[in-house]
Amino acid sequence: MTKSTRNRENITLMLVVVVSVFILCEIPDLVLRFMFTLMSFVKAIKFDIVQLRYFNTVTNALLTLNSAIDFLIYCLTQDVNKSGKNFQMRKIRFFSLLVHKNLIQYDEEW
Repeated sequence: MTKSTRNRENITLMLVVVVSVFILCEIPDLVLRFMFTLMSFVKAIKFDIVQLRYFNTVTNALLTLNSAIDFLIYCLTQDVNKSGKNFQMRKIRFFSLLVHKNLIQYDEEW
């Protein structure tokens, strides 16, 4: 398998994972919005408001997770090609400098 084929497969895998996570995180919110719409147009249908609020909290958490996880998926799937390695090295250097800086500030406070 050539390097360009592996890169294409890696990108395809990343896109499939990103789209799958998007669908899994968005569908519960879609269902919730449908339930609220149904309640407002059909007066005979009633849902427990307390349960809907809990469900709304869960859907908000899933929407937030969806926004945050794309970056993580990108980081995990970019191991193969050179630009991904450069990105990971910059990320590691950034976080190590951040930790190092925080440790120095902590020592200075004592």
